[in-house]
Amino acid sequence: LRIIDMIEDPITPLLFNFTYTAMLHDLFGLEQQMSVVVKKDHFAPDPNQIPEVFSPVYDEFFLQNIQSDICEDMMHFLDSFPELKAKGSGIVKHFGTISSIQQAIQRRSLYEFTEIEQLIVSNNSHSEALRYVEDAIDNNAYDGQDKLRLVMMYSIKYEQDRNNQIERLKQKLELQQIDKTDLIRPLLSFCGANSRSLNLNEQKKTDIQSIAKRLVQKFKDVPENVHQLHVPLIVDLIQQLLDGALQEDKFPSVPISTRQQQQPFGSRIKEQKIQQSSSSSTQQSEDPSLRNIIVFIVGGATYEESAGMKKFAEKGINIVVGGTEILNSKKFMEMIKEYMLATQFSM
Repeated sequence: LRIIDMIEDPITPLLFNFTYTAMLHDLFGLEQQMSVVVKKDHFAPDPNQIPEVFSPVYDEFFLQNIQSDICEDMMHFLDSFPELKAKGSGIVKHFGTISSIQQAIQRRSLYEFTEIEQLIVSNNSHSEALRYVEDAIDNNAYDGQDKLRLVMMYSIKYEQDRNNQIERLKQKLELQQIDKTDLIRPLLSFCGANSRSLNLNEQKKTDIQSIAKRLVQKFKDVPENVHQLHVPLIVDLIQQLLDGALQEDKFPSVPISTRQQQQPFGSRIKEQKIQQSSSSSTQQSEDPSLRNIIVFIVGGATYEESAGMKKFAEKGINIVVGGTEILNSKKFMEMIKEYMLATQFSM
C-alpha cells in the first residue's frame, strides 16, 4: 500500500470528464449511496423530485457503462431507445438521465470547452495556453464557473512561469462578475508548486506534435478522443511502480500483509468514509507480486482516476482506487475555500 496526497495532482479534480459516472457526479452530484437528483429542468428544478439510485449490483446497464466514455454513444443510445426499452424497464431511467446530461452539456457548450481544457493541461506552450484561456473567457457561450476552472488549471500549470498572467486573467473574470475568483491564490498556496513533491510539467511532458496529430486524426474520422488527452497522475505512478521506477523516498511502501510480498499502491484522506471503485480482471499479471494494487488518495479520489485503471485491468492487474471522498470540481473548490478560511488566507 502506498499513500498519495491529492495535492500532488490538483488538475484532475478540476477537469470535466466524459465517463458516465463522472458526468453524473460533475453535473448533479452523486451522494455516498450512489443516489442523485437528476434535474430535468436546470432553470426550474423540482424540489420534490425523488433521487435516482445508480447501483452496479442491480443495474446491468450501469455496470456495463460505469466507466465508459458514454458521450461517444450518447446520440446512438437516445436514437435506439425504443429498441433498448424492450430489454428492461431500467433503461427508462438511463434514457431520462442521459437526456438531462446531454441538455446540460449543450447548455454549457462542454464538448467545445473540454477540448480547450485538455489542450491547456496537455500542452506545454505557455503562449498557446494563454491564448486559449483568454479566448474562452471572452466567449459568452461558456459558463462562468467553467471559465474559473480553466483559469485555475492555467494557474497551477504556469505558476512558476515568470511570464504568467494569473492576475490579469483573474481580473478578467472579476470584470464579468464571476464568483469564487478569490479561490485562485489560496489554490496555489494549498496545492501549488511549493506544496507538491512532483513537478507536474516534468511528470506529464507531452509532445505538442503528438497532440496536433491527434487533432488531425480527429478531423479525419480516426477514432481518437480529444477529450481524453489528460492522464491522471496516479496512472503514471502506477506504471512507474510496475516498471520498478517509482521513487521510494516520495512514495514509500506501507505493508498490508505479512504473508504476501506484494506492495500494493495508494493515495490521500479527509472524512470518515472511504469510498471505493475498482477495476479487476481474472487474468494474471506477468509479475505475481504486483497482481493486486491498492490506491488510496488522501483528500479524495475522482471517477476519472478510477476509470484510468481500466488499462491495467486489461493486463490482469487488479486495482482498487479509494479515497476519503469522491471529488468533483465543486467539492474541490469547497476544499480550497475551507483551507482559505482555516488559514485566514490573505490576498
